[in-house]
Amino acid sequence: MWKKRWQKISQSGSVLTPICLLYNKEQKGFIMSGDTKRVLEVNQIDNLQGSTQRVKQETTLNNLRGFTQRVYVVGGGSTPVIDELNVTPSTSAQTITAPSGVDGYSPVNVAAVTSAIDANIVAGNIKKDVQILGVTGSYKGQTPTGTKSITANGVYDVTDFASADVQVPTTAPAHYVEKTVDANGKLKNSTNIINLNGVTDVDEGVLSYAYANVKFPANTSIDLSGLTTISGNNACQGMFTFCTGVTSVDLSGLTTISGGYACQNMFNNCGGLTSIDLSGLTTISGNNACNTMFFRCTALTSVVLSSLTTISAPNTCNNMFSNCAGLITVKFTALNTMTNPLSAGYAQVFSACTHLESVEFGGLTASTFSSAVNQIGSIFNNTTGSEAPNGCTVHFPSNFDPSDPSHTFDASTLTGYPTFGGSASYIHVAFDLPATE
Repeated sequence: MWKKRWQKISQSGSVLTPICLLYNKEQKGFIMSGDTKRVLEVNQIDNLQGSTQRVKQETTLNNLRGFTQRVYVVGGGSTPVIDELNVTPSTSAQTITAPSGVDGYSPVNVAAVTSAIDANIVAGNIKKDVQILGVTGSYKGQTPTGTKSITANGVYDVTDFASADVQVPTTAPAHYVEKTVDANGKLKNSTNIINLNGVTDVDEGVLSYAYANVKFPANTSIDLSGLTTISGNNACQGMFTFCTGVTSVDLSGLTTISGGYACQNMFNNCGGLTSIDLSGLTTISGNNACNTMFFRCTALTSVVLSSLTTISAPNTCNNMFSNCAGLITVKFTALNTMTNPLSAGYAQVFSACTHLESVEFGGLTASTFSSAVNQIGSIFNNTTGSEAPNGCTVHFPSNFDPSDPSHTFDASTLTGYPTFGGSASYIHVAFDLPATE
């Protein structure tokens, strides 16, 4: 039901122009003439067209389209206090809370960071010509001087010293404790510590396994060029076994190996050994003297025994180069005396030398075979030369060739011919070296 009602809206004793409103009792609201607006709650009113309405008690108002409404809260309230804030940077974190009486900050001004932020930012603490926060460095450092003397184990700061003099007493590891040389240059057991300079001979067992399993740096060269004789039993047995870092050894001065087992396993499993100089060796005479001397030296490709004339004593060279899978050439240029057979005890000097291509016996003569039989009857085995491009060729002087009418003796003199214990598929014989008689 609609009823017409006149209502005055007053503010602080003032009377506004009476307005005719239509009141809908069920809807609890007023409608203005010419527009329809629903008043949702009794504490809401609508502005009148063309007027400014002042409300004393109501807290929420809905404006009509296109009109401005000013609302004043009656009964107290204050305008928010907004302050300005200036912030100075610090090396520490800052928490800023508005003080009593301030509702917020606008604007907030943060100053630029300068060297003043840290007292340590000064020229003397900055490298010369380097600039930090506007400060240019002048620090040039200083040149260390003097010597730091160190006489005991420990950790030392040597920053301000030009050098350090370290004299810490110690006991050398067992494999570096060397021995005493007698008047004849023979190395003997002793508690004295010396180097190997001047050593010409090695006594019984003195260097047996002396450097076994030592982790030498890669590409280590061993100079034993001053050594002329190894005469003691087991003198150098296993001396460098499993020293994989050793790549070359100079034994160019060595002429005689005579002790029993003197050089057995001397370079056993030296997988990095690529070069061995035995160019001065003339005689191998000890029982098992060179047994497995170079066993499994897989990187060794060539050996020249150009001075070796005599091999004697039982099993002297058994398996000397056994399992040297990379070995390609070996030259026995002067070998002419074998008083005990190389085949004794299945010598297999070159067993499992799968890439062996050439072995030269250029010094053999008729007299070589005058005192023994089967001298070279079993120097190979079935795998020798198996991976070489054309197998392994064994070279002999041309006057061993039975097809040569001027020959002194024929190939049948070579016990073990034509395979010398190897496989006929891989072992080939050539009589192509200069005649020896």
